[in-house]
Order: sequence, then C-alpha cells, then structure tokens
Amino acid sequence: MEYKWLQSFIVAAQTCNFRTAAQQLHLSQPSITVHIQQLEEFLHVQLFKRERNRVQLTEAGKLFQIEAQQMVLQWEQSIERIRLVSKGIH
Repeated sequence: MEYKWLQSFIVAAQTCNFRTAAQQLHLSQPSITVHIQQLEEFLHVQLFKRERNRVQLTEAGKLFQIEAQQMVLQWEQSIERIRLVSKGIH
C-alpha cells in the first residue's frame, strides 16, 4: 500500500468525486482512478460504488476512510517526531 493511494482515497472519499480530488491533489483524474483501483486490489475490497459519473463509499469504504485518516495522521506524526529528534529535540 502506498501513501499516495491513501491520500487519493481520503480526498476522493471526502468529496465523492474523483475529478475534484484530482484538482485538490494537483493530479490527473485518471491518476486518482488508478490509485483507487490499486488500493482496492491491494485490499481485495470495493471501496466505492460507481454509477455513471458519481461515486459513493461502500460500507467497507466508510470504515476504511476512518482507518486511512488514522494511518496518514500517524505517518505525519512519526515524520515530525523523527525530524525533531534529528534536531536534538526530544
């Protein structure tokens, strides 16, 4: 699982729109689609219901949204702690 997949998923889940997510992340819409597909393949679960030009989170997607947000928060906190330690701040 890649960090960029999580970022794409979180923004897409918040907006329920891959195009809007792409704009917010400064990526192309096809890139967001690929990230979501790769994440779904990795997890072996469908995260979004796709209907024409609309997407909605599945029940698994709703649960994973919470988990993904926690993972990204932990990732960012860990990076900050490591940077502080490298500067001699504990």
